[in-house]
Amino acid sequence: MYRFGLSILSDYNMFWQPVEYHYNESHRHYHNWDHIEEMIGFIHECRHQVSINPALAETFSEFTSLGLDHELAILFHDAVYIPGSKLNEDASMDLMRSYLVKYPQEFPVERIERIAYYIQTTRSHISNNIDAQAVIDLDLMRLAAPFEQFLVNAELIRKEYAGASEEEFTKGRIAFMENMLSRENIFYTKYGREHWQPNAIRNLELSLKSLKGEK
Repeated sequence: MYRFGLSILSDYNMFWQPVEYHYNESHRHYHNWDHIEEMIGFIHECRHQVSINPALAETFSEFTSLGLDHELAILFHDAVYIPGSKLNEDASMDLMRSYLVKYPQEFPVERIERIAYYIQTTRSHISNNIDAQAVIDLDLMRLAAPFEQFLVNAELIRKEYAGASEEEFTKGRIAFMENMLSRENIFYTKYGREHWQPNAIRNLELSLKSLKGEK
């Protein structure tokens, strides 16, 4: 979808360059560096569009308002990824803390913990915090990809779960999709609900029928 240089993070090469190594691990096919660039890239694309046409400021305001803390949360949110583990976000938060704690003047404890909270919410994709909600929506925006790409993404996730049986994997995918579809809204932001949600619902419903063997 969106691939741009992480310009806001360019002043923090000591963070993102080493972390990029984690995203390029051989077992990653979906939760990789492309995912990070798409999320942060969309924020930058929103800013770019507003700079060209200020009339779009309100349309993209939920994302253009995001700053360095949110981009750091995005950068680290999948930094540690072991397929099937329920501790990935905790480990990613710890990795983030290990980097930022070295710079107490720029990143006091309360700021670090705010970033950690944003990371934590990408586990359940549930939060009452407006800023976290925008990060959650960015994490889920691939659900709204064109259906052909949605299927490709599903195959990439399957590769990451190569150690799981087909029955185990299908059961997990069905549970995830049913959970998404059971929500009043998949996306929190107005932009997400208007621009991503219709495609996401269609993709999930079509895929769920296929997984259940329904016609």
